[in-house]
Amino acid sequence: MHKRLFPKQHQNGNILFLILLAVVLFAALTYAVTSSMRGGGNNASSENAEVEAANIANFVALLKLEVQRLILLNNCAVENLDWRTDLSLKKNGGANHSGDPAPIPKSGCSVFSDYGGPVSPQVFDGYGPEGFWPSGSNQPRPGHFKFAYIDKTNSGTSALDVAILINDLRPAICKKLINIKDTEDLPTEGLTDNNGILNAPDPITVSGYYVIDDPKNLVTEFSVTEGSGKCNMVAVIIER
Repeated sequence: MHKRLFPKQHQNGNILFLILLAVVLFAALTYAVTSSMRGGGNNASSENAEVEAANIANFVALLKLEVQRLILLNNCAVENLDWRTDLSLKKNGGANHSGDPAPIPKSGCSVFSDYGGPVSPQVFDGYGPEGFWPSGSNQPRPGHFKFAYIDKTNSGTSALDVAILINDLRPAICKKLINIKDTEDLPTEGLTDNNGILNAPDPITVSGYYVIDDPKNLVTEFSVTEGSGKCNMVAVIIER
């Protein structure tokens, strides 16, 4: 008769240890899940803002790259670029800048794919404060974009730069874009839209533009301004 390699008592001890280990691991997992549901909201919110800021940054980077390709390969001047798209909407449902074509139209100089260009337009619905809706019917929807001329301090020459504006984002997203802490205040640039929309006047005759000079906005490629629980973002697409 063969002897047991492991006494029955030893086997029972191993089984009991495994059961106790499973109970401890289950308790730890339950505590972690409960903690994340109770007190982990701030971290989750911060992580969401980081992902959303990265999505905006990726879109801006792609847009800059493709616009530079149009300028270099198709010999498109700023006046030739057609920024129209039917995706970015106003509150009233109209497109933000689908009225007139480029001031000086030229074949091969459309930016967005719905007008023959290389860039698939992207909007950021759900990136605005919950429940917020702009008051003016001609204002862009939260997370939707338009283009304007800006004058950013220490940026290029005295010529106006071309920028994309994404309106009415959650402040946490803007803080990620300019790399400041969640506890810091956002810049309060006095950005006033003086009819600096790109598809109408060319850079020589344009009378309206944004001036950006807050120190916090001069550190990264993004500039933001806070206003009543929301923020607007500006990013240079063509620096001149």
